[in-house]
Amino acid sequence: MSTLTSHHSRFLHAISRWSGRIASPSLLSDAHALLYSVRSFAAAMLAYYVALAIGLERPSWAIITVYIVSQTSVGASLSRSLYRLAGTVAGAGATVLIVPTFVNTPILCSVILAGWITFCLYLSLLERTPRAYAFVLAGYTASLIGFPAIADPGTVFNIALIRVQEIAIGIVCAALIHRYILPARISGLFNSKLAQTLHAARQRIADTLAGKADAQSEPLHLALALQFLQGISHHIPYDFALSVPARQARKALHD
Repeated sequence: MSTLTSHHSRFLHAISRWSGRIASPSLLSDAHALLYSVRSFAAAMLAYYVALAIGLERPSWAIITVYIVSQTSVGASLSRSLYRLAGTVAGAGATVLIVPTFVNTPILCSVILAGWITFCLYLSLLERTPRAYAFVLAGYTASLIGFPAIADPGTVFNIALIRVQEIAIGIVCAALIHRYILPARISGLFNSKLAQTLHAARQRIADTLAGKADAQSEPLHLALALQFLQGISHHIPYDFALSVPARQARKALHD
């Protein structure tokens, strides 16, 4: 993994030098963004090729999934992929159970689907972590599959199966590319933000002990920084670009 990281750093340095020669800094100054875009495009094209090779009807779902789950770090990409897959499977399963059961009463079927979507939205609001994305997808998938299937109930299983297959292909392709092609670690962002937060906290303590006037915005800034760190910490267990001890240490540090 250290070899991959070394290659990653050299590659970003080369891109930075190359971009400075052929384009304005406003367009290609961020080598990380350029590399992220290339990885995402490669994953999308791979997902599109696989979907076409298998003969699936809606390969666009796989492409869209790649871009939705692709994040700037390995951990964020894998966690979002897992939550999207779990939500899609749950939503598709609920739809397959609801629509055939109430196929003879379309209005009641619509009400029950709406109730499922409302319940999923309620759970997503209760969950204050990135895991809320799974509940959002469970409701979204049910609406996407269920309501069109009310008019043609015989297609609900096929649509649900195709949906799950397309999403799974997009997730697998995105996970493979972002995991093995010059993976970007989340540790740099976590460490820098943690250092800034600790510095701000120490400065506030020093100002308080010195009797200086409190700035009204300081508590809010610290709260926002801690909330940001909490959000990052949920992705650390999925960041396989980090060693297991490193992931555990950073998670323990945040806790």
